[in-house]
Amino acid sequence: MDILKFLKAVESLEGDLANLYGKFSRDFDDAEVSDMFRKLSQDEESHREIVVFEKKLVLRNRGEFKDVEVDLAGLPEMLAKIDEIMKATQSLSSDQAIIFAVDCEKSAAEIHFKKAITIANPQIAGLMKNLGQKDKEHLSFLSKIAKQRGIPHEFIPEQIIVPRTRKDSKRIK
Repeated sequence: MDILKFLKAVESLEGDLANLYGKFSRDFDDAEVSDMFRKLSQDEESHREIVVFEKKLVLRNRGEFKDVEVDLAGLPEMLAKIDEIMKATQSLSSDQAIIFAVDCEKSAAEIHFKKAITIANPQIAGLMKNLGQKDKEHLSFLSKIAKQRGIPHEFIPEQIIVPRTRKDSKRIK
């Protein structure tokens, strides 16, 4: 896969997470939850900016960066889930938002770490590893909040309901 295509996908993930967490920060009156999602949104936006910088670096030094052998399986589905929540007419509950964020961070960490192993260029591999580490930190932070709020630790993402309207809801799979 062209390295720029890969970085574009990672940029999209980081940007969509920043927007989603920003939405969650505005959706809840609970100051603790709102502040948590505001911080996560800022982190994801800074991650997106790092990826944008890396893309510029690749463009300026194209010969130094090889194509990458990566499989972005799972990424389109995650982006679709995020888009679905962003467009929903009714917000998730704070507990549902936390559970969904945990699922996103688990998936993002997996994407970043697995991809880092397969990338030939050490600079890009290091970036992916660092992003994966940040995702693990987010996951730890979210898990701590979930525990404090009494949210079960056996997160089952398939059970998150994305309300469309008050009468109609759709299950995220």
